[in-house]
Amino acid sequence: MLVITTKGPRCTSKFQVINPNSHYLHLTFLRAVFAGSEPVARLLLRSGADIKAQDVDGWNALLHVSWNGDVGLTRLLLGAGANTEAQDRGGGGPMHLAYYRGHTAIVQILSEHNANIDARAVLKRGDLEVGSETEARLSNGRTPLMEAAWNGQESIVELLLDLGANIDAVDDHGMTALIRAARCGHGKVVQLLRKRGANCEVKDKKGWTALKWQSVVSSEGDDGS
Repeated sequence: MLVITTKGPRCTSKFQVINPNSHYLHLTFLRAVFAGSEPVARLLLRSGADIKAQDVDGWNALLHVSWNGDVGLTRLLLGAGANTEAQDRGGGGPMHLAYYRGHTAIVQILSEHNANIDARAVLKRGDLEVGSETEARLSNGRTPLMEAAWNGQESIVELLLDLGANIDAVDDHGMTALIRAARCGHGKVVQLLRKRGANCEVKDKKGWTALKWQSVVSSEGDDGS
């Protein structure tokens, strides 16, 4: 049995590396990743830890580092063969988590390892309460670009476009990234998408274009002033 103690700005942790055939090895690996300890994670991978191991919430190591924005661990895991298309129980993958948290460096690294820039979040309904906020966000086939536009993350939108994201992809509601941005009143994102060639004529299932949404949102803002 090998006992490892890690110290760093995030935490101090002690892990016991047991028989490589034991599930405790994989659990210890996930704990090392969660603690941000690249040297320990590297050692445990060499000792036989399963890079696909998941915690009780269905998160594997790559999902954790994509959420946390740890560049070193992301490179380590991808170099060891981590699956860039793995999904959590909510249907989101590494790319979704990275852009949602604004980790542009992780988005770039994932793209370099051929992660699907247009991956759609597909809700696994058995794992989430129907009608919950999480379900509403993930159950409609949005791509990372649509989510970034929806959230007004201009720098992420620009990066995703530079990486080749489909600017006119349509979700289950007939909405594009441009419509999403317009609906939420993110004027700068709307300008960026139009400048990059987004189709302004696309209509959502309500029959509204991005320009229609922009007009309505603008009017509502004027009424509230």
